[in-house]
Amino acid sequence: MNWLVDLLKSPSSFQSDPWGYVRNQMGHAYIVGGGLALLGVPLWLIFAGYLAWEATQYFAFRAELWDNFDDIAHVMLIAVAAQFRIPELLLCHALFVAAGFFCRRPAA
Repeated sequence: MNWLVDLLKSPSSFQSDPWGYVRNQMGHAYIVGGGLALLGVPLWLIFAGYLAWEATQYFAFRAELWDNFDDIAHVMLIAVAAQFRIPELLLCHALFVAAGFFCRRPAA
């Protein structure tokens, strides 16, 4: 359980680590959003629970607000895709992740 507390206390937007961003958002999206949706957890509860997590990071551990929104969007996009069986949203998510990756690449 300590690893979960450590995650909560160390928010990161992976500004200079594009691959870290990809791994982070894939985990948010598919483990949290998709996993909970496939287990039958209602979307409102996934949203409320993850919003509480992100709010704690923002208010207690100085996370960046834009990163909180980014994380919630990844979680909910795949939660909706899984719950309503909309595979086209997986392509949207791939584009979303790619945009985040390319925004974090170092300038040449």
